[in-house]
Amino acid sequence: AMAKAKVCRARDLRIPGVVVVCLSWLGLDSLLFSAPKPAEQRFLFCRHGQTTFNVEDRFQGTMNEEPVLTQKGQEQARELGKWLKEQTIDSIDAVFVSPLLRAQHTLELAREVAGNKIPESATTLQELREIELYEWEGFTQPEVKAKS
Repeated sequence: AMAKAKVCRARDLRIPGVVVVCLSWLGLDSLLFSAPKPAEQRFLFCRHGQTTFNVEDRFQGTMNEEPVLTQKGQEQARELGKWLKEQTIDSIDAVFVSPLLRAQHTLELAREVAGNKIPESATTLQELREIELYEWEGFTQPEVKAKS
């Protein structure tokens, strides 16, 4: 059976400082937060907003044009931006983002709401994209089984 990622809600966590990273990695499209402290760093991963493939329970992999964020996914990304805006954050030092459009779009929508809490510049890292699922991409688990 396929493992499902648990969606973490940013507002349920109390983090004083944040570095935002929008990423796709090992099947988890995420937002990463880091709260730097003198001797430690804390990380929080939140899955990006819902996509059309999430609704259809399809394998996404590295597909880029599809899937796209649904209306609910866009609302979730804006909710993240609202949460960031409400935090007492002095500065966000760096933003890293997956090259996948769904991760980029999540970051853009969060930034629109958070305003200057999220820097305008972001570093796109290939290493943050989701793993390649090859011929499974775009198909549901029953469709993949039927093709075997």
